[in-house]
Amino acid sequence: MYPIPSQHTDLFDIKLTPNHNPMDPNLYKAVKNGDVKYLDQHTDLFDNQVTPNHNTILHVAAHFGKSECVARILPKKPCHLIRRVNSIGENPLHIAVREQHYDIVQALINGAEELDRDPESGGGTRLQILRATNVDGDTPLHLAVREGDDSFVRLLADTDSDFQHPPNKARETPLYLAAERNNGDSMVESILVCKSTAYTGPGDRTALHAAVIFGNIGSIKKLLGRNMELIDMADAQGWTPLHYAAYCGDKNAVRELLERNRSVGYIPTTEKHDKGIALHIAVAEGHVDVMEEILSHCPDCWEMVNGKGKNILHIAVDRKAECVIDYIIKMDWLASLMNQKDVEDNTPLHLLASSKMKGMNDLINHRRANMYAVNNKNKTPAEVAMSIKEVNECPNSDLFYIECFYKLIEFDIRNELHAYESHHI
Repeated sequence: MYPIPSQHTDLFDIKLTPNHNPMDPNLYKAVKNGDVKYLDQHTDLFDNQVTPNHNTILHVAAHFGKSECVARILPKKPCHLIRRVNSIGENPLHIAVREQHYDIVQALINGAEELDRDPESGGGTRLQILRATNVDGDTPLHLAVREGDDSFVRLLADTDSDFQHPPNKARETPLYLAAERNNGDSMVESILVCKSTAYTGPGDRTALHAAVIFGNIGSIKKLLGRNMELIDMADAQGWTPLHYAAYCGDKNAVRELLERNRSVGYIPTTEKHDKGIALHIAVAEGHVDVMEEILSHCPDCWEMVNGKGKNILHIAVDRKAECVIDYIIKMDWLASLMNQKDVEDNTPLHLLASSKMKGMNDLINHRRANMYAVNNKNKTPAEVAMSIKEVNECPNSDLFYIECFYKLIEFDIRNELHAYESHHI
C-alpha cells in the first residue's frame, strides 16, 4: 500500500569526478578476493584509496563480505576508515547491513567499541556509526529492517537501545517499517527494547496504523502492549487504526482494537465532507462480518450518522451493498433508520429510488416506510425514481421498478379512502 523507496544503489555505478583517481586496481582486487597477504604488504595504501563512489577499502571489504580483510584493516586505521562515508552518505556499517554480512556488522561494532576505549580517539565512534544517516536519512537499522532479518535488527537495536531511532526523509522510522512487513513481528519486538523509540510514519500514520493496514496481528498486540496511546491516534486524513481495520475488512484487528478500548468505535474520521465512524466504513466496503464485530462491542453505534447526515442504511443503499442491506433488514432497529433524513432530506428510500437496485421489496414494503417523505427538492421516493429518466425512455426493468413505488402509494391511498368511507358511512 505504501511503496518503500529503493535503497539498493550500486556502490560502483557513479562516474568519476574531475581530478579523481580510481582505487589502485590491485588493491581493489585483493580486497574483493580476500587476499590478506597483499593487504599486509600495502598498508600504506589504506588511507587514500577510494572507488568512484568514494568507498574506502573498508567499504569494499564490507560489500563483498571479506571478514578476514576487515580484521586486517580495522587495527590499522580504525578511526579514519570506520567513520568514513561514501558519496551517498553510507559508512561501512550501512554496507555490511545491506549486504547481510552479520560477522562483519559485529566486527565493525566491536572495532568501534575498541576504538572508544582509546583515550586518544575522542570516543563516540560506536554511536556515530550506528546513528549515521545516508542521503535518504536511513540509519543502518532502517536498512536492517528492509532486509527483513531479525538477527541484524536485534543486534543493532540492542547495541544502541537508548536511541530514539527517528524517521528518515520519507518519514519512516525503523519501527514503522517493521510493522509494515508481513513477517515483522519479531523485528517490532526487537526494536521495542529501545527505551524511547519513535512510532511515526508517512502521512502522520503510526506503526500501529502500518501493522493494521498490513494485517500484522502479532505486531498490533506488541505495539499496544508497549504504548496504548497509539490506539486512538489519527493520521493526516483523520483515520485511526480502527478505521483502517474496518476498511480492510480485518475482523481480527477490529476485535483486538475494540477489546483494548471500545471507545475508539465511536470516534469519527476528521475528513471535511464525510466524517464517519468505523461502522460506516465497514458498511461502505460491504464487510458484514466486521459490522457484526463492531456492533458486538458498540451495540448502539448504529444510531450515529456520518458528516453528510447519512445513517448506515443510507450508506448501504448509496454503495449498493446488498449484503449489508440484507443484514440491516434483519435488525430490530431497522424501523429507526427507514425514514431518517440526511443533510439533503433524503431518506434511504430516496437513495434506493435513484439506485435502480432490484429485489429490495422488503424495504419498499416495510410497514414503517414513509413513501410520502419529501427531500429538499420536494420529491418523494417515487418521484425520484420517475425523474431518473422519462418513462418512455426506460427499459422494462426500470419501468417495473418505478411502478413498485407507485403501486405502493396507490395501495396506501386506497386503504385511506376505504377507511374514510367506512368512518363516514
